[in-house]
Amino acid sequence: QPPACRLKQAQASAKEAAQGDLTTNIDDGERFELPGDEDLAAERAGAPDLAAVQMRIKSVVTVLENFSARRDPKRSRTDYVEQLKRDLGMYYGYNEFMLEALLNMFTPAEAIELMEANEVPRPITLRTNTLKTRRRELAAALINRGVN
Repeated sequence: QPPACRLKQAQASAKEAAQGDLTTNIDDGERFELPGDEDLAAERAGAPDLAAVQMRIKSVVTVLENFSARRDPKRSRTDYVEQLKRDLGMYYGYNEFMLEALLNMFTPAEAIELMEANEVPRPITLRTNTLKTRRRELAAALINRGVN
């Protein structure tokens, strides 16, 4: 197969996997209701329930993907986006400016995928100045100190 076909297949499978990650308990006919002011005030007063926040994020993203069918008629798209920003800021710790920038560049699902990727710890790498020591000597010294 030509590389372009393999790339398209890989992109399609990645998109399907991303869609599978964002499945929620909202059916096509069911509507998600945003929390009221009292609920949000109670949530701010105590420690946030991160599982509930994550579920709300997924639900809002699902609503935004098919807004005309799943929206609450009393709420605008801006209400959903603002709630999503608040929840993403609480869950991932991003500030409002960064969330605004990410949501302007990407769809909500892609922005969440990016934020999840940023949560993965980076591998630890170490460079050796081979003029001063050899890699084996440095590795042995680090192992003796308990760094592994």
